[in-house]
Amino acid sequence: MIGTAQSLSLDELAEMHDLSPALIKVDVEGVEALVFAGARCVLEQHQPVVISEISNVLLESFDATGRDIVAMFEALSYRVIDPFDPRAVPGIKDYGEILCLPAE
Repeated sequence: MIGTAQSLSLDELAEMHDLSPALIKVDVEGVEALVFAGARCVLEQHQPVVISEISNVLLESFDATGRDIVAMFEALSYRVIDPFDPRAVPGIKDYGEILCLPAE
């Protein structure tokens, strides 16, 4: 018998287990916007460093863009950079990474 998988948001997991994450790594093949939407409280309250793959090609399937995700982090007072080229504009490549650093 195949069971159904249960999913919980990062906010729900953090609350359920009294977690205070300092670092979050996300690589979910285009569903990053949903993951971060479900981590809003964690991001606001704990301000963890976030490393995430960002693929505009994959995000497009879920009506999101890398710039949308960068804007969300910037609205939460994060500094967002491309870890491979800190001078590049983050979130615009077809495939890449972002490093989100909390405000100091």
